[in-house]
Amino acid sequence: MKKLITVSLLLICVSISFSQSKKQQIETLTYKLDSINSLLLKAIDSNRELNTTKIALESKISLLKNENASKNDEISLKNEKIESLTKEVKSLEQDYKLVVAELELKSDSLDACVYVLLNKNISENNKNPNEIYFEGTVEFYATWDYINYIEVKIDKGELAGKTEELYWSCGTSDTNTIESTGDFDNGPDSEGKKVAGVIVRSNCMSENYETGVDYSKEIYRIKVLNNAGN
Repeated sequence: MKKLITVSLLLICVSISFSQSKKQQIETLTYKLDSINSLLLKAIDSNRELNTTKIALESKISLLKNENASKNDEISLKNEKIESLTKEVKSLEQDYKLVVAELELKSDSLDACVYVLLNKNISENNKNPNEIYFEGTVEFYATWDYINYIEVKIDKGELAGKTEELYWSCGTSDTNTIESTGDFDNGPDSEGKKVAGVIVRSNCMSENYETGVDYSKEIYRIKVLNNAGN
């Protein structure tokens, strides 16, 4: 009987001990499960925050891309405008050069006309029949001893079509010189220049270098000589 009671008590103790151990295990598992649930909730919240940040960043990147595209379009338009303005400036520069060249030509032509009118007036107002108005091109310049003249191919005036020597002085015995006026700068560089002026029929005593004898010859003396432009 005592053995039966002892065994019964032992079984009761084991049962109680097992029950207490099972309860502790359940409590431990419950705690761990709560911890895992808490971690999962935190992870979910963190993931939501990351998704929100990601969406915000994607939106900002898209906005910046749109702004960059808009700026690129503006730059492209400005570059096109600059290119157009550059072409316009070059075109205006060419037009300006053409206008300047045309004005220079007209200026030269105007100067020549002024000289022509001036010399014609001189000729018309002077009744000396020996005075001749002319226009032409200097082909040769000569000076030595007491001789100084230019050779001119005359294309306007009484002597048009002829090439004549026009003298400032003509020889050692030259006593019939006249005062010459005008803006012509005589010298070797004068060859090829256009001239206009008034010459006077005259005579000159010149020396024959072969015989040494002086002789008279008809010449044209320069009274007025102006540059007429080229």
